[in-house]
Order: sequence, then C-alpha cells, then structure tokens
Amino acid sequence: MKIRRKIVAWLCLWTVAITGCGGIAPDRNDLSVAEEAKSEHGEKETPPVSLGFSQEFTYQVLPMKTSVKVNQIGYEPSREKIAVFENAAVDAEFEVIEYKTGETVYTGRIKGSQQSEEDDISFSYGDFTSFNQEGTFCIRTEGIGYSYPFVIREKLYDGLFQDALKQFYFSRCGTSLPEEYAGESARNACHTSLAKLQEDMKSEKDVTGGWHTDEKGNRSVLMGCNTMQTLLLAYEIHPEVFGDDTLIPEREDQIPDLLNELQYEAQWLLKMQDETTGGVYDGVRTTDYGNGNMYSYIQPVSVATSLRYAAAMAKFSYVYQNYDNQFATMCLRAADRAIRYAKHYPEELDEGLLFQAAVELYRATGQISYRNDVDAYLISHTSFDMEDDAVFQACTTYLLCKQRVNISYCDMMITNLMKYVERLSTQSRDLTYLAADHTWEKGTVFDMLRSAQRMVVVNYVITNSEYDRLLLNYTHYFLGCNEEALCYVGQYGTHNAMDVGKDAGIMNQAETDALWIMLLSDIQ
Repeated sequence: MKIRRKIVAWLCLWTVAITGCGGIAPDRNDLSVAEEAKSEHGEKETPPVSLGFSQEFTYQVLPMKTSVKVNQIGYEPSREKIAVFENAAVDAEFEVIEYKTGETVYTGRIKGSQQSEEDDISFSYGDFTSFNQEGTFCIRTEGIGYSYPFVIREKLYDGLFQDALKQFYFSRCGTSLPEEYAGESARNACHTSLAKLQEDMKSEKDVTGGWHTDEKGNRSVLMGCNTMQTLLLAYEIHPEVFGDDTLIPEREDQIPDLLNELQYEAQWLLKMQDETTGGVYDGVRTTDYGNGNMYSYIQPVSVATSLRYAAAMAKFSYVYQNYDNQFATMCLRAADRAIRYAKHYPEELDEGLLFQAAVELYRATGQISYRNDVDAYLISHTSFDMEDDAVFQACTTYLLCKQRVNISYCDMMITNLMKYVERLSTQSRDLTYLAADHTWEKGTVFDMLRSAQRMVVVNYVITNSEYDRLLLNYTHYFLGCNEEALCYVGQYGTHNAMDVGKDAGIMNQAETDALWIMLLSDIQ
C-alpha cells in the first residue's frame, strides 16, 4: 500500500467531498522468455544505444503478430490479468498454458465481445486474475492460437525500472563509461573538445557533460530541462522507490541514484548559461565533416529556453539541497539569473513558462517578487490547461509548495486536474485495450505517457483503485497488450521495439524514458 503524504491541509477536505508458444518465433522463445524476464530483472544490463538517446520514434511494424494480446513481460500474481483477443468470436474459452511443458493450468471464459469502429474486427477479453501461480506461460484459444509468452512473478517490474534509470548513465557525454559499469557499452570519454559559439565562431566554450539526445552526440537544454522536471516530480511523489543501488559509479553514496543522474545533467546545464547576461543557450549540435573532423556548435540563447532552465534548476535545487547545499545554491542562483534575463524581453515571454519558472523559484526561495509573478498569472486565469506541460508542472509544484499559497487557486488546480483525469478514465472504459485507441498514430505513445503522468499525480493525491487499474492497463499496453502486439520497450518481450528499429523504444528517448519511469514508480 502506497503511503500518501499531505500536500496542503485542504486536500483532506477535498478527498472527502490486453502464435508464440505454438510457433511464433520459437528461436527467440527458447531464450526462456527474453531470459526469463532478464534473469529476475537485473542480473544482465540492458544493451543501450551506444551514444544514448535517440529522438527518432517511428515504427515500421512487422506483419508478424499474434491475435492474442498480453503484456509480454508479464504480471504480478495478485494483480489484474486480462488478455485481449482479436476476432475470437468463435471461441468460448481460453487456456493458460505452462510454457515449458505445454500443460493447461487454467481455463477461463472469453467475454465482452465488441466491434472495432475503424475496421471489421471484433475484440473480446479473458480475465485470468484469479490465476496466481508463478512461472512462464502463454494464452491459447482453439480458433486463433497462442499469445507471446509472459511471466508471472512478484516484483516483476523492479528490473525494468532499474534499466529505465540506467539509460541516463549510458547517455552521459564527456566522460568514460568503464566496463565495470557499462559492460559491452563501455567507451572512452566523448565530445571533450571546446565548442564554438554559433553566433561567434571565434569564441569557444567548455560545454562537456550532460546527456546525449542521439548518436551524433547532440545535447538539448530544452530536452534536459523537461526531463529533469518529470524525474524530479516522480521523485517527489514516490521517493521510496528510488534507491542507491543502480550499477553506476555513484552507487551507495547515500544519494538516490536518480538524483546522481540529475546532478550530472545539472553540472552541464550550469555551463550552458551565458556568464554575462544569464541567458541560456539552446543546446549543442555536433557536425561530423569526415576524416576525423568533428565540431560542436553552441546554439544561440533564447528566452523560452531560459525560462525552462530557470524552472528546472530551481526545482532541482529545492530537491537536492539536503544532499549538497552548496551545489544546490549554485543551481538556484543560475535559475534566478535565467528568469531575470528572460524578463528583459517581455515581448518574447510565454506566460505559461514564466508561471512555471516563478512557481519553482517561489517555492525554493519564498521571495515576494516570484510570488508576485505567480499571483499575476493566477489572477488572470479562471482555469488551468492541464494539457500544457508548463502549466501542469507549475500547478503540481504550487500544490506541493510549503510557502504561503492561495487555497482557492489550489482548489481550482486540483479540480481541473481531477476533471482531466476523470475524462481519461471514462474514455478508457470503452477502448479496446482499456487504455488507448488501438489505431496507431504518430505521437500516441508520448501522449499516452503524458496522460499517465497526470494520472500518477492525481493517484498520489487520493487513493483510487480505478486509477490504479488504469495505470496498470497503460503499463500492459506499452509492454505488448496493443493492436500490434508490440512491446514498446526495446530488449524486452518477444516482439519488441528493436524488431522494428534499433533506436525505437520508449527508453531510448530521454523525455519518454522519464515519463515511463514516472509510470513505473507508481505501480511499483
């Protein structure tokens, strides 16, 4: 049972009022279901993309797929387990088959047939929640065959959670990755040369460090700041799940490994601020001209990036102060300089970004000037758009704030957030895979992860079994219970993202990996 903390006193009042065993890729299945879900999840490190994250997220899905959709990683014994059947109208029953022996260990009824609106396909469901035997299994029906194999085991997602966190270590720029920690992905330090200012090619600057955004070694301040915001929010909501035992150099230093990774990124972000103005550069682009000629260019300063930077660095400072107050103070000062820079260009200010930065700085400092910025935004708004990432992040921080806040605005924020999540919950009840439309559209996975992020926050505020169930359905969807029977996490499952593109997968992009970590932190 997750322990819920009080955000502010009024919350107490508020809470009152989806053909593996039978022949689909048997050569892969013989690997004991992806090495029995990674040998209890964690004995073997996930092979990363060599230089870290990739921004590409498009799939050319292979035609091979099963019509019995399950979570290819598996299920925990005591939690809900539902298989989705495509065109199973002729079958009245399904069987759970023990993978190695072929023995039928459970028989259930197929129920709830419905017709797809997009095409002439029927879908139905098999609930095997009551089956809690541990082991490796698959689902079979007489008419449509087998599912991909899956595991039932306690603490099934622990290793997946650790692998998602480890991706940030693999993506570190400017430092060597020793074999002790990186295994087959060990490499020497990269991109250690001085970078040229794009607007002044005669000037050079040390911008080593940070996380790669792709194999070229590019680094984005905007990506870094958005990722930090998500990870810090996940940490604030569920600090108990973030340990100090990931296989990275900083393990067992009495600091959660997630914060170690964020501190590595924050060190780079400090270098990305113009020393004179306080404005923040957009990022670093690396161009390979061949014959060993590779140069890095620092992209120009922007107001929007400066505001994102101010918000992320202030939030990091607030969370990190109990571990290294001196470094946290440096980050807070950088955040203050960034927002002051942005305010010199009022015609370029985005009110949502300013609101976000001001809220984070107000919580971290309590200064009246930041509160005035926050109040100016609040006074001019009668509702809050939870689709807007900056506004959503600002509202969650305002709700978490220990400084003086306006209770009526807190009520408006939580009401808007609750309505947003309740709409998602209501819509999901009628969707084929119980979490998202089965029709693939570009951006769907990212949008789903963002929706899950909002739901995690609401699920933190109030305990709701329906939200717990929906968050678990999102997890099942990403791990194979979807229209393509595709596990969107590379290296996991029988039919996964690596089959359709080596850089594909939600753990190979910083922002989606962060959202994925947030989802996993809630279902741990």
